[in-house]
Amino acid sequence: MYLIRFIILGVLNTTLTYFLYLIFLFLLPYVWAFSITYLFGLIFSYFLSSNWVFKKKIAIKSGMNFLIYHLAKYFVNIIALWIFIDLIGFSEKIAPLLAIALLTPIFYLISKKIFLGKIKSE
Repeated sequence: MYLIRFIILGVLNTTLTYFLYLIFLFLLPYVWAFSITYLFGLIFSYFLSSNWVFKKKIAIKSGMNFLIYHLAKYFVNIIALWIFIDLIGFSEKIAPLLAIALLTPIFYLISKKIFLGKIKSE
């Protein structure tokens, strides 16, 4: 059940942050547009991940782990965007979707470990 809720939250969060990213992209370079929308998604995702996906109360330990995890995830995403946009030449509008598609399975396993302390299947 975690996986289904994780996917629903991921789709909702991705949709909201992607549209925000596209709006900010008209005003800012892609790194800034991504950074601002990532922060929004981080806050939204933490509260829904702990309360709905994994059904755990918000706690300092999981909050700190979540923050560390998302800082690492942020830098991985920024590097992926840089590779896709600046090195390969993909559109700034398409590159975030490629990064999401490639990195989401890995991030799910790490997120599950943070909230539940396990990675093995349900």
